[in-house]
Amino acid sequence: MALEIVLRSRAGATLAEAQDNLWFQHNLYEPKALKLMNDSTRLLLRAAARVVAEAGLDCSQASARRGIYLLMTLPFADEELRALAGKGTNQIQHLQQNLAPLWLLKQLPNLPAAHLALQFKFQGPAWTGQARREDWTDLCRQAEEILSDGEVDLLLVGICSGREAEIGLLEAR
Repeated sequence: MALEIVLRSRAGATLAEAQDNLWFQHNLYEPKALKLMNDSTRLLLRAAARVVAEAGLDCSQASARRGIYLLMTLPFADEELRALAGKGTNQIQHLQQNLAPLWLLKQLPNLPAAHLALQFKFQGPAWTGQARREDWTDLCRQAEEILSDGEVDLLLVGICSGREAEIGLLEAR
């Protein structure tokens, strides 16, 4: 029997929605966690909340058969740090050493996936990759490979550019 991959729901979010602190205070698993979120994480959470609601997914029970796969354009790649610091290794090291620890924590690459896992009780594997461009087709192709491995039955997939996010919920049947 062939594996069927079904897109149960798909939604997006904009930067304006990501900056709506009131929504997060009422809907976030732990409102204090908002301090640990950059805009990309907020974007993904807003879009994922729509997807989960539209799909009618019950997230009251944790499940190890639910996973997350995200492609992110990382907020500060090396070339961006160089642009911020000017030219020269000493300036980059100075900038890195003088950034606030909370700011650095917000930039951890797998933190968005961790927040999504906590919010929706997805205890399966979580993957985060770096996207050079936004390509939904490539993302879905990679997600199908993950689902066909059989480790998860349901996969929250998303792309985030820092200005907007798109999330989908794929299911293997």
